[in-house]
Amino acid sequence: MQRLLERLRGAFGPGLRSTLAGSLHGLRRRRRPHRGVDLPRTVARNLRHYRKGRGLGIERLVGYGRGRGPLLDVLLCLDRSASMARSLVYAALFASLLVGLPALRTRVLAFADAVAELDAADPLALVFALRPAGGTAIARALAAAQERVLRPARTLLVLCSDLREGGAPEPLLARVDALASSGVRVLVLLALDERGLPRYHIGVAAALAARDVPCCACAPDDFPTLLAAALQGDALDRWAVA
Repeated sequence: MQRLLERLRGAFGPGLRSTLAGSLHGLRRRRRPHRGVDLPRTVARNLRHYRKGRGLGIERLVGYGRGRGPLLDVLLCLDRSASMARSLVYAALFASLLVGLPALRTRVLAFADAVAELDAADPLALVFALRPAGGTAIARALAAAQERVLRPARTLLVLCSDLREGGAPEPLLARVDALASSGVRVLVLLALDERGLPRYHIGVAAALAARDVPCCACAPDDFPTLLAAALQGDALDRWAVA
């Protein structure tokens, strides 16, 4: 398994970093250069423009400076049900690669009947932690993810699942509605079978698509391009199946 992960890291790592570096650079350039106006420093800087009877003329604003934290937050919710076995190795690899990107703050949640947050820094440990288990509680996983949202407008939630919820789909859909209304973007990556074809619950996928949540099927070598498009807020029609 270690050798397999090393080969996969060598195959996908450079492409992922290169593709995301371009999209994140574009996001950084679009960000406002200042978080806000530092009023005392702005007044001090512009005192020389004071004119009696006319007040203080502000010719230059002084900000608090550019934030040095991550540009975006990524929440990965990984379905550990048995039907996800083929996809979980790739999910573990890409999760570990994302954790290594300082421009992203990535957290990984794995779920079956229960939900657990995992350390994605070690892909081998992550693979073993993601061993398939019984049950699927997607709504519970989304609730746990929602509790970890710090900046909704700068958060991308990626749900890797076949969407075969263990109970009724209504709680799952309600949780998606709550996430979307708060500003979180939600993306679904569907399970792939041994032929590389998507395998998923058609009814739930259709309900999510009706809520403008893209449900995408993506080969591993195309994942960097898909993720870069999602981070930039681009259309994902190329990969959407519902």
